Amino acid sequence: MPILFALDSTMVLIQNLVH
Repeated sequence: MPILFALDSTMVLIQNLVH
């Protein structure tokens, strides 16, 4: 599902920013 993919992508982006 694109929504799940978008959520995962957002989570990864946030983690990268926090890291």
